[in-house]
Amino acid sequence: MGTAGRRIGNITREILRLGIAPTDLYEVNPVFCRMLLDRHLDVTVFDEPAEKLAASGPQHVDAVVSGLPLLSMTASQQQAIVSAAFSRLGPDGVHIQFTYGLFSPLRRGVAESLGLEFTRSPRVWRNVPPAVVYVYRRKRN
Repeated sequence: MGTAGRRIGNITREILRLGIAPTDLYEVNPVFCRMLLDRHLDVTVFDEPAEKLAASGPQHVDAVVSGLPLLSMTASQQQAIVSAAFSRLGPDGVHIQFTYGLFSPLRRGVAESLGLEFTRSPRVWRNVPPAVVYVYRRKRN
């Protein structure tokens, strides 16, 4: 298995270690669906594009953890994916995004149109390549 398989395994392992039940995990990336099912038989998978989460995904989730390459996507693709995620998140729900870029992976205009704000972790230099975690939330009035 390549590095992507090991990386998704590490992220999933940490999520499970934090106490999230495997039956409460959902995967939408078709490549990772198979890898997750091989390692964690009780993980629920949706073998559809992330922007279809609103139509076929779970009715309510507390958080979305994403490693999608948002930096390489158009504004309309970002809008579709993040909007779908927030359609399933409750008022306090968060969209957690891993990135290797220097700036927010979500375009400013997309974040503004969705009414989102974010916090950012320090760069994780021990990760190869170094990564940053952004947590997007709905703005509070």
